[in-house]
Formats: sequence, structure tokens, C-alpha cells
Amino acid sequence: MPPSIRIPALPTLLLAAAALLAPRPGRAGEAVQALLDGYASVPQLSCELRRDIRSGDGDGVRILSRIWFRRPDRLHAENLSPMKRRTVCDGTTLRQYTEGLPRGFARPVSELEGDALVNLRMLPGSNSNWLEPLRGVPETELPPGGDGAAARRVACHRPGKAYAILSFDAAGRWTRLEMYASEAQTERLLLAEFSDFADVAPSVWIPRLQRIELSMEGVARSETVRIDNLSSIAPIPDAMFDPAPFFPGVAFTDSFEKMF
Repeated sequence: MPPSIRIPALPTLLLAAAALLAPRPGRAGEAVQALLDGYASVPQLSCELRRDIRSGDGDGVRILSRIWFRRPDRLHAENLSPMKRRTVCDGTTLRQYTEGLPRGFARPVSELEGDALVNLRMLPGSNSNWLEPLRGVPETELPPGGDGAAARRVACHRPGKAYAILSFDAAGRWTRLEMYASEAQTERLLLAEFSDFADVAPSVWIPRLQRIELSMEGVARSETVRIDNLSSIAPIPDAMFDPAPFFPGVAFTDSFEKMF
């Protein structure tokens, strides 16, 4: 061994290892904002979704849908089962009609708020609706590993709010989301695992297989989401966002109560 190389004493090595493994504060919302910015860079997307939902008592339902999405504020979502429902937004007005109801729902985009606006603008399959509440929340870099053997783990937490952990693989893909009632991590609210990724833009991926476990107020639910025929480049005809051909004879109201 060359005389210029010295081996540190054992306590020094232990202190260095502890420093590497200790959580490191990061900038507020850095990882979350990078994901949201990536999804926002995708101008359009089309896909087919199959969601298998099972409650804690064993009851299950399968939801089949087809989605065409284009920015800004253009959406066509056709639910095929268990109920037939169509949602069309032409950029100015969101319209939705469920087969068998006397009226449909319509409201200008400028008047949408909360989940309705988030869902309209969310890139299909991205699960960015879970990220929106974490926008700007302080982040802490955690040691890699964990149950998902992640290359990178980031905790997002604001006092008094849920504690979230995002995991990423070596390629930078978002592979796992854990949400707990508190930083103690004794009560898990959500576990989502993502795989079978498709790139839809440079450094932007959509997981074509998503496994989700939810637990709220003692009620458990699991979901498996499979995404097929996913494309961010296949042409989408402008006619898909024209509501007129898809709602012949349907009367609309801007009140959910008046739909029934």
C-alpha cells in the first residue's frame, strides 16, 4: 500500500457512514415539482384503462375506459363498464352524461375547481392528482433501499399533514408511493407500486401496471390498473373533442342534484 494512503480509524468510518445514511433536507417540492413539470410537458395522450377494484369484504368491480387527452383542457373519456358514461371537454366547457339519467352535467372550465379541475388537467395514468397536494411541501432525502429497494427515496411532510415517501429506480422513474397518517409511519393510508413503464416524453414515464392499496378510517380497498394502447404521438382527431355528435338530444344542467 503506498505510504500516502491512510486508513481512517473505525470511529471515523462509522461517523462517515452515518452521515451518508442520515436523512438530508432538500429544497421544498423539488422531486414532486420535477414529476409534475415532466407530466405537464406532454401535450397529448391516448390510452385504454382497466381498473380492477376490490373492497376489504371481497366485493369487486372492473372499470373499463378509453381516454383521449390534449392540452389545453381537451378531454374525451368514455367509460364502458360498469356504467356507460362519457365526458367531453372542448377547451371551454366540460360535459358529462351517464347513460340512463334524464340530464347530463355541464360547466365552464373557468368555473371548475378542486378535484374536477385537477382531473381534467391530469395526464392520464400519471397519478399526478396524488402529487398536487405535495406541491411545495418540504422534502427530505432518505437513505436508498426500503421495501421497494429504491435507488432514491424522498419524504414529503408538512406538520399536521400526511407523511409521504416517493421512491425512484436507478433510471429516475417513480416506482412507489407510500402515505402515512403521520411521520411515525404507524398507520399507512396508501401504498402504490408502479411498473412496466412506457416513455411518453424525454425522462417522462407512465406505468402501465399500477397496484394500489388504500386504507381510510378502517376501510381497505385494493386496485390494479392496467394501461394499454398508450401513445403520446398517435394523432387524435379534433372531432373527438367536439361534444355535439356524442350527446344527441341530451339536456344539460350545471347542478349535480338536477341530473337525477
